[in-house]
Amino acid sequence: MRKRTFSRAWYLWVRTSCPTENFRSGKRSSPTYDLECDLDHVVSRVHRLGNSLVEGIQWDYSDLASQEISELDQITSRLDRQAMPNEEKERLKSYISLTHDLLQLISESPTAQAS
Repeated sequence: MRKRTFSRAWYLWVRTSCPTENFRSGKRSSPTYDLECDLDHVVSRVHRLGNSLVEGIQWDYSDLASQEISELDQITSRLDRQAMPNEEKERLKSYISLTHDLLQLISESPTAQAS
């Protein structure tokens, strides 16, 4: 991975709002509440991974990013089955895709094999 590519992806990702308004405002009756809760947890872990990579902390980024990608895949599968307006679904999918792309770059980082 080129550092510039990760830097640009990281910059874009941290400045993109995570579409988890229902979860963050406690609207448990929302049909997307559980999905948003799970996505919010992934986002917290991805944020820590990205910050740690920027700081040069030696972790097995490949394995950790792979775990988060698997979690995103499960969320996407549930989202595909969820009855909801297409606009809302696409907004979530777009953010998940952006997060997936960032995780792919993290997993390919030069320190991804370090532990």
